[in-house]
Amino acid sequence: MEAVLRKPPPDWDQRAVAAPYLSALRQRFDQNAIEPSWLDGLFCSLSQELRAVYREQDVDRALEGLDRLLAKYDSAEQHMRAQNPSRASARILECWNRISRRSTPPPPPQQSYNNQAAVPPVETPPTRSKSPPTRLRLNGRAMHKSAFPTWIFLVAMSWVALVWGAIISLPFGVGLAVFASMIVGFITVPAWATLWSWLGMAAARDSTLRSMNFKEVPPDHPLAVISGAFARDLDLPPPRIGTMDVANAFAMGTRRTDAAISFGMPLLEIMSPDEVAAIIGHELGHVVSGDMRRMMLMRTFQNATVFYMLTQRGKQFTRWVICWAAELMILGSSRRREFYADAVGAALAGKEAMISALRKLESAPPLTSAERTHARFMARGIKSALGNLFSTHPTFESRVRALAEERYIRRLPRR
Repeated sequence: MEAVLRKPPPDWDQRAVAAPYLSALRQRFDQNAIEPSWLDGLFCSLSQELRAVYREQDVDRALEGLDRLLAKYDSAEQHMRAQNPSRASARILECWNRISRRSTPPPPPQQSYNNQAAVPPVETPPTRSKSPPTRLRLNGRAMHKSAFPTWIFLVAMSWVALVWGAIISLPFGVGLAVFASMIVGFITVPAWATLWSWLGMAAARDSTLRSMNFKEVPPDHPLAVISGAFARDLDLPPPRIGTMDVANAFAMGTRRTDAAISFGMPLLEIMSPDEVAAIIGHELGHVVSGDMRRMMLMRTFQNATVFYMLTQRGKQFTRWVICWAAELMILGSSRRREFYADAVGAALAGKEAMISALRKLESAPPLTSAERTHARFMARGIKSALGNLFSTHPTFESRVRALAEERYIRRLPRR
């Protein structure tokens, strides 16, 4: 088995797609640190990247090469079992068998990400076909949008807040003073908010990661491998990948080159590899479109306008009293961006995987206080009792319906 692991990438892999995967597998094998969940993610990532790289002209050859590599593992496993039964080698063979089946259009996956599901995967005939039609080649560069229109919107909304603040303060005797200084305020308030919003974006990102207990994973972790493969599809630099302790996911960063994606460990217990990949694709959709940066700008700009409030709850209350128009518009933007992120996740990992992942997110435990504080950045957010107008995210029913109808998938730019 060790001899097989030390061999270079097979001859069918002319673009060396399998090289980092086999290298990571060899290192884990040498360290006797092969874990079921790690293997599941590794082979799922390799299968997906093979389908992406060899999508059209070489996919059949790549899959045949994967079968030949499987045969080598089979031979090595039988030899090792005859000498000294090895649970690790049997586990490797089992994963290769499953990935060989998953390389063809499979039925809905039955195994979980950490291989704890009781129902075994369904055997399918070894037929060959090209990659699933729901996996699209997206033009990541064409998807990016500037934050400048968002800044113009925030400046305009700050002027609305100034007028409204003057109106509601008239009964307290300070409204006339606010009206008298309105012209100066039209310049100083947005200038102040702009300065501190841009300066505070990096600090806000780091503060959010700390509050969510973000723990960065190594480059060979399955989550990092999957996100790296999808990032290359979208012409993005690989983001930082980490885990947290809540059943949610989010993307955070000031620009595409310093993005960080956090994935909840509880989701790994309930989601299949394809569903995990869909959520990662969803978060990368926020990164590639630039709405991660725009939402960061909205948050820091609004907080800068109420800087005199010392607590986060105080800032939220004051924003809703004075800047209610901006808050409603920001919530609307937050809801719209989820549809496009879902479409990107579906294009990268498959529409059915994205729909299935959303249904599992819907059944996740209630949001924690930390999740509610940063709900606008999360994969699942606050559902307001006052209606969709005050919710950070659209309903899961509307998100699933949009995916089923491919309303936003059709709008994504293709290569």
